[in-house]
Amino acid sequence: MDRSEVTRLMQVYAQMPDDEILDILLSDEQTYGQNPYEAYEILREEAKRRGLLAQFETLKEQRREEQQAHEAPQEFVVILSGTMMEVGMAKGLLEENGIPAFLQNETLGTLAGPYASAAGLGSVQLVVEKRDLPKARAILNEYLEGK
Repeated sequence: MDRSEVTRLMQVYAQMPDDEILDILLSDEQTYGQNPYEAYEILREEAKRRGLLAQFETLKEQRREEQQAHEAPQEFVVILSGTMMEVGMAKGLLEENGIPAFLQNETLGTLAGPYASAAGLGSVQLVVEKRDLPKARAILNEYLEGK
């Protein structure tokens, strides 16, 4: 990268607001001109001059943790067991409130029908992601209290 391009980039970056500099630093696309590494280093120097590197490192770590959380295997838990009708109503209620819910033992529970015990053989189980459990419990408890 020639000196005039370095000077031009320094001027462009000097005029950018802090949040735009942080966004560019955090982006995965670091394709600036013909030599992206040099352009990125010039941008880092501007961030350093403004005292933004600590904030950049914090934001980078937060994004990394968020990405790992999304990549982590999902854990599911049973929130309710009962007849197909009971569990079906609860599933609909959770989904109306933005919580994905799934049924387990649906076939056996349908066949057992009214003979299914709440937590025993033949019961249909309502399953949610572990991270949604507190919100799901609150929604179901609020519904049951209002009955």
